[in-house]
Amino acid sequence: MKTMIKVALLVATLAPGAAIAADEVSLYDNFGKAVAYIEGDDELTIYLWDGTPAAYLFSADDILHVYGFNGSHLGWFDEGLVITHTGKIACAIKKRTESPQFETLKGIKQFKPYKGYRVFAPMKPLVSDSFGPMSCSVLLGSGN
Repeated sequence: MKTMIKVALLVATLAPGAAIAADEVSLYDNFGKAVAYIEGDDELTIYLWDGTPAAYLFSADDILHVYGFNGSHLGWFDEGLVITHTGKIACAIKKRTESPQFETLKGIKQFKPYKGYRVFAPMKPLVSDSFGPMSCSVLLGSGN
């Protein structure tokens, strides 16, 4: 419940208007294309735009971590950005995107796999102000 409140407050302060549905927040790639979304009503699951469950958010020590369903730590969700282990941005909410494109229709949500044992998160690096070479879809999809 604490995590849900934290995400709701984060969305309200950082991204008014970014939610497409009651508890969904779109994630955009470096080209401004909506490629994934966080589903707040579904255990903070991150789905790719085609409906594939790709990852989920996990709160520990007031930090939102991004984990793949295979248990691998993919990065962090911080101030509307998905940050990689190198500190580069992979995804951003609409408000943090320079030129967001119009959102297309999402695919039908697929069934989520079981969550694997979570590995320990590495130290969080200094966050860069630019997108890195790893695309949002590739990063999130690497957790399956």
